[in-house]
Amino acid sequence: MNEWNHDAKRLLEGGRDAFTPEPDRRDRVRAKLAATLGAAAFSTAVATTATTATTPGLPVGRSLFAKFAVPIGLAAFVLAAAALLWPKAAPQAGRAGPATSTTQGPPSSSPSAHVVVPHTPEVALAASAPAEPASVAAASVAASAPPVRTKAPPAAAALPAASASGEIPLVAAMDGALRARELSEAERLIAEHARRYPKGQLVEERLAAEVIVSCLRAAPSALARTQAFLRTYPKSPHRSRILDACPAATEPRP
Repeated sequence: MNEWNHDAKRLLEGGRDAFTPEPDRRDRVRAKLAATLGAAAFSTAVATTATTATTPGLPVGRSLFAKFAVPIGLAAFVLAAAALLWPKAAPQAGRAGPATSTTQGPPSSSPSAHVVVPHTPEVALAASAPAEPASVAAASVAASAPPVRTKAPPAAAALPAASASGEIPLVAAMDGALRARELSEAERLIAEHARRYPKGQLVEERLAAEVIVSCLRAAPSALARTQAFLRTYPKSPHRSRILDACPAATEPRP
């Protein structure tokens, strides 16, 4: 019996070293074994031993069975404990593998890792745009530039040349008639000049001719007209000629 107890103890210690669970799990396994296998094995062994001790004349086989019942029960207890501990340790090891494999995803499985967003620089777009021809660019610049307004000369500025060109022959004919003492012809030319060029460039010459005609005819208004002309044109080049025709009008009256 001591040999069986030594073997059972060795098996128990070997199983304990091989399968050393955590304290809380070990307590749960022991409680479960005590509730199932341990109670049945120990109760059977105790009952068999008591029956053998109290009942005389039992066969030798049954007494031997009672002798070895306790070591067998201990061995069964060790094997049952190993069977309960081993399935729980193996699945945990099996579950640890997939957990690590799932966390490490293949680097090329994600399509978004290889997606490259095309980026077109603004400089490339500007360079690809067709350049405007030089004529079109010049036309656009000319159209956008504000128009330059040139001041046209007034109509009155163009009239003096035309008026003088028409007046000069008429005034020359008027002067020739006065020098020839053709007073009627001079009066006709004076009237024509007043009609054609009432505000011409040679109005002073016409008025001087009128004063001279009035003085040569000895008209009553000759003196008044002479003095009025000299007040209006004090530096007239016809002053001496008018005073020759009207000697009484030496100085204009105030």
